[in-house]
Amino acid sequence: MARVFLSHATEDRRVAGEVHGWLSTDGHEVFLDQDLRDGITVGEQWQDRLYERLRWADAVLCLITAAYVRSVWCAAEVGIAQSRGARLLPLLAEQGVMHPLLGSTQYADYATDHRSSGPARSPDPAWIATSGPATSRDAPTWTPAPTNPDPGRQ
Repeated sequence: MARVFLSHATEDRRVAGEVHGWLSTDGHEVFLDQDLRDGITVGEQWQDRLYERLRWADAVLCLITAAYVRSVWCAAEVGIAQSRGARLLPLLAEQGVMHPLLGSTQYADYATDHRSSGPARSPDPAWIATSGPATSRDAPTWTPAPTNPDPGRQ
């Protein structure tokens, strides 16, 4: 299974915790900074730990929300992952939000799928290990990134 760095804005920690649970249950090794077992501990140099985990990860799952787009640290995590050649997996958690650094990357649509699935169902995280959408009916829908007709404007 994959080693996954879960990149998220602090405001989105509840959803990040849900996604962490799904991926862990599916057998992936997942780094979530707030996880009590494997996250950043009290007294630890958090920047060093984030950099080390970004080097460790096979993939970086980006939990895309407006807060994520505003976050300087989230942009740094995307940039580091891109420079390392890590697989970037944008998960759209808020309708209508796209990250400017991930414009050409295929998104999975958690925002739509989660609303329609109800509280008892959770998406099948098998899509993280595939190059396209999973075959499970619970897998997030893959959404093409919108084309920006004027790349100079964000």
